[in-house]
Amino acid sequence: MAGMGGIAFFGLMFSLVGLWEFRARRLGSPQEVQTDLGLKVMGTVPARPNTKGFTDAEWDAALNEAVDSARTVFLHTVHQQRLRKVMISSATGSEGKTSLSVRLAASLARTGRKVLLIDADLRSPAIHGYYRIEDRPGVAEVLRQEVPVKDAIRRLGTSQLYILTAGRCDSTALSYLAVDGFKRLLDQVKDQFEMILIDSSPVLPVADALLIGRYVDGVLMS
Repeated sequence: MAGMGGIAFFGLMFSLVGLWEFRARRLGSPQEVQTDLGLKVMGTVPARPNTKGFTDAEWDAALNEAVDSARTVFLHTVHQQRLRKVMISSATGSEGKTSLSVRLAASLARTGRKVLLIDADLRSPAIHGYYRIEDRPGVAEVLRQEVPVKDAIRRLGTSQLYILTAGRCDSTALSYLAVDGFKRLLDQVKDQFEMILIDSSPVLPVADALLIGRYVDGVLMS
């Protein structure tokens, strides 16, 4: 009786954990992204080791190597499907979408391609902080038609990477985003660059990414 009770208790706990995992719908590996969601995995980035001897320079080199590998797969898909405008998003915040956007854009520019990186996360912009540049004029000012888009785009040094920051967001800019303001913006720049990467807001908290997604050729989820 005691033995049967122990087995039953173990079975019950195992079933509850299994049910919790199923209800949580969390992804634990790249393979689950493909099997459970049916999405193609472009690449992975390593988790930072918890070792004292691992320097920031080594971590930066490891990330760049991982993104360069993902770039190879990404470009293969780009050529196959003729993608030029690609949005990068995530389910929620703090899942690495902006880091991926910045590093992938730099990786593409290193191959000699003329790349435009747009910060379309108007509510929580971050790209200007990565490059330590002014956040305006940017997308919001272009949407409000305060400046032409050509005056808001900045080139990073002598590289092939160009940046369009988010600018100062307000209700007017968001209202233009909800109609066709972002489409007009993309129409003005699409012929000037070989690749346009758009760092959007996360999908679940707000609808901005869904609005922008109507005008892009493909989406990368971080």
